[in-house]
Amino acid sequence: MQDSVKLRYVRGELSAGEYWAEEFLLYDFKEQCNGNSYVINRLRSAVDAGFWRLDRLSRSDAFWNNTNGLATSYKLAEFAEFEMRGSQNAVDAAWLAIALELHAMADQLSTRPWQVLLDSGVFEADFFVCTVYNSSTCWADQNIPRLAELAEELNVGPLIMDALKRLAAKGDAEEKWVSEAVRGGCSFG
Repeated sequence: MQDSVKLRYVRGELSAGEYWAEEFLLYDFKEQCNGNSYVINRLRSAVDAGFWRLDRLSRSDAFWNNTNGLATSYKLAEFAEFEMRGSQNAVDAAWLAIALELHAMADQLSTRPWQVLLDSGVFEADFFVCTVYNSSTCWADQNIPRLAELAEELNVGPLIMDALKRLAAKGDAEEKWVSEAVRGGCSFG
């Protein structure tokens, strides 16, 4: 039986590049993004860049305390949080955190990465709406309350109205989701 790529990497039999070439294949985002190539490419780029920033991080950095010193996919979420706490890479880290949450099909997207993007002036309403729309693992209407919460916490209601309209124009399922969000009492104005 062939050892897994992860095990071979931990044993030192593979370089970071060889490990990542295999591991990165898992981050295709096709299911999570309904084939939206812009969103897929944005998320894949965030994960790939995040891995390589992690790999380049000096092993004497406090981040590596009590670890094996190897850049792995398992450390990416912690690394994103680490970078958002005061790094010059906070925006890149926010994109990484968003990508990882969507990859994990997290039902409750975190506010912090979106706040970093908003504070940095790079918040994209269409990307935000698309991400929240695609965040539910089972039923699309389960993420409507989270849309309302995030919009309120971030104070972006007016900013996302046009993005919601553009999403609704994409198809019946999207139109139904937006209608339910607005009808369900979500205040975006």
